[in-house]
Amino acid sequence: MKLKIWVVLFIGLTGWGEVFAQQTKVRDTVAGNLQIISVSENDSLKITVSDAIATWIPQLGFGVYPTLSPVKYMGYKLCSNAEVELFSWNFPVKDTWAYYSLFRFKDGRVYCSKYITEEKGKGVPYLFYDLLAFRSKGHDYFALLGWAAQKKTNQRAVLLAEFGDDGQINFNVPLMRRGKSRSASLTFEYGKEVNMMLKPDRKGKRIIFDHLSPSDKRYEGYFMFYGPDGDYNALILKKGEWWFEESVKI
Repeated sequence: MKLKIWVVLFIGLTGWGEVFAQQTKVRDTVAGNLQIISVSENDSLKITVSDAIATWIPQLGFGVYPTLSPVKYMGYKLCSNAEVELFSWNFPVKDTWAYYSLFRFKDGRVYCSKYITEEKGKGVPYLFYDLLAFRSKGHDYFALLGWAAQKKTNQRAVLLAEFGDDGQINFNVPLMRRGKSRSASLTFEYGKEVNMMLKPDRKGKRIIFDHLSPSDKRYEGYFMFYGPDGDYNALILKKGEWWFEESVKI
């Protein structure tokens, strides 16, 4: 009986070893491709290699990535309240940036938001770094948190989205409320040398962010002089909608 147990254990460990080796190979391929992008000066090559990365990532087992050695230049976030993981990477092209955000659901669905300035209409101009699931009127939606670089400023944004059955991401979800107005997004712009907080709280019912203001009233409207002023605002989830609220405590 002991012999049988050890045989089964050995076979199990051998099988896991093969799986781990395959997953490591995928990880190394992704890392190698990102390294190519980091040293290349050919924009077309960068885009081609980046598109290939988007086909390699789904070959990883769901939730396996955090157990492997981290990949340089790759962002990763496991959704805190849904079985979805987010991979993101970006790189310079010409005078701007290319943004790739790949969302992979545990059930096998994969969505990629790809944005390159010269290829308008594909994705939205943000690199997503966090996500939060919520329900509204019986449907599943997500609040996506993104970042983007401009020539003189940085931007952050909250976009409400729905992942459709057709493999497309619908960013036109007007479930954000401020007074009587509705919208599907909230954007921020601030100075290049400062940082801005924009993140969900632990319970997943609030998205908290710095209140931004100019360093001097003379610079009002010139966002390169904007930064956090010590106050905080939030989007608060109430009955399936995100309500804007000023001066919240964190």
